[in-house]
Amino acid sequence: MKWILFILLLPVPMLTGSLRAIAQNTVAIKVRPEGGVKPDSTVRQKRLEAYFAAYVSWIDRHCSLSENQQEQIDKAINSKIKKAQQFYSKPSAKIEETEFLYDYSPLNFVEEHGSAQKVFHTGIENEISKILNQVQRGKWQAAKVKREQELHNVFVERVIGIANQRLFLSEEEKQQIRGLFPSQYPLLKNATFSYTPRSSYVYERSIVDLLSHQSLPFKKAGREKLIRGPLPKDTIIQSTDSYSVWVQVVEEAVETQKRLYQRMLNARVAHLVSDLHISPEGERYLQIAAKGIVTRDVAQWKKNAMQELKRWEEYYSKNPGQDVSLEIYALDTTRYYQMYHSIWNLALKKVVPASSWKARHARSHEELIKYVAAVIDQEVWLSSGQREKIIQLYQNSDFKDLKRYRGRHYHLTLIGTALHSIDQKKFEEILNITQLKALAELKNQFQTKHGFLAIKTRYGEFHL
Repeated sequence: MKWILFILLLPVPMLTGSLRAIAQNTVAIKVRPEGGVKPDSTVRQKRLEAYFAAYVSWIDRHCSLSENQQEQIDKAINSKIKKAQQFYSKPSAKIEETEFLYDYSPLNFVEEHGSAQKVFHTGIENEISKILNQVQRGKWQAAKVKREQELHNVFVERVIGIANQRLFLSEEEKQQIRGLFPSQYPLLKNATFSYTPRSSYVYERSIVDLLSHQSLPFKKAGREKLIRGPLPKDTIIQSTDSYSVWVQVVEEAVETQKRLYQRMLNARVAHLVSDLHISPEGERYLQIAAKGIVTRDVAQWKKNAMQELKRWEEYYSKNPGQDVSLEIYALDTTRYYQMYHSIWNLALKKVVPASSWKARHARSHEELIKYVAAVIDQEVWLSSGQREKIIQLYQNSDFKDLKRYRGRHYHLTLIGTALHSIDQKKFEEILNITQLKALAELKNQFQTKHGFLAIKTRYGEFHL
């Protein structure tokens, strides 16, 4: 049997990498993978009951349900949940899940393929509509449209933030992307977009096609190559090759990563010069800093890679005959972590006004917090006022983006960290009882052990 081992090299700053650059622009969600721990129907039941209790509470806030209507809606929902559970229990059911997580796992739960949407797809809203009177139906529909639009606006800004990681957008370009919705694309119901979409943990969608839209200016601006890559590829060595071949593979990877990394930082320098009106002298200073970052980071990556080669050479010499592939993660040159690099920071302090840089960071942090609040909203059905209070709660907290972590389960780690960074009593001051129960079921998907955030997967507990 052939094994593939994944090695992540972590110099300082933390050089996270992509698990395997996927060329295609869409990810096919797998029909329930074979093997591993089967989904827990009890966990799904608790998630669905808490979620729909919060949903009914949300309807009540807008429609003032009578006691009889509440009972009818609860009965209809319980019937649909039972029907959904029967579907999931069938061995022959074509259940679309990610490779490691379940239909009720965080983020996936409210996705198109998740179990919450499975209940909606059974026609529950048609039954609710029949229970409401005409005036209530109008209020209910208006509230749904308003909520969908508000969440969509947040998700668009999040997508723009993801696009900004590689393209370093001007305000005008951000506005042009906003203009694609909803004239060219439908309302967004999530923001799990990526340049290299995967379906290992959460459902990811490609941002490449969106950014390649003919109405956008990137081709004219000469930045189309930054949209489609190429990305630095993970370095793969075979145990059947000689050590000298391993070294040659690493040397080639060094040159490729150096070239692509320099291209990315050159684009960032050009963006800063244009967006912040930096002088020619300041531009040269940043260009020198960019070269220094590339030289130091790639050298550190190579050093760590060579140490891994030595370690595995010793292992294979003692265990001959094994057919093993070793995959070493590439430098992730598309992310923001270089913004926090010591060399970069020193250069920025010299040429960029502190007020300008702080303002840019504040906007980025605000976009992140609104995204976290939107994800919570998807699970517990917030009112607009509650969402604003959740945003304010996070603004007043110590919660920050995972500056030094951008792995394949970044979205999960971000949400798990956000949920566990706020004292429960703070949530209790904002949410009602049904919402708190729904939030508790979401938080229960994450565990904190020995200072680490963990989540249950198909193949055991996994530390994020």
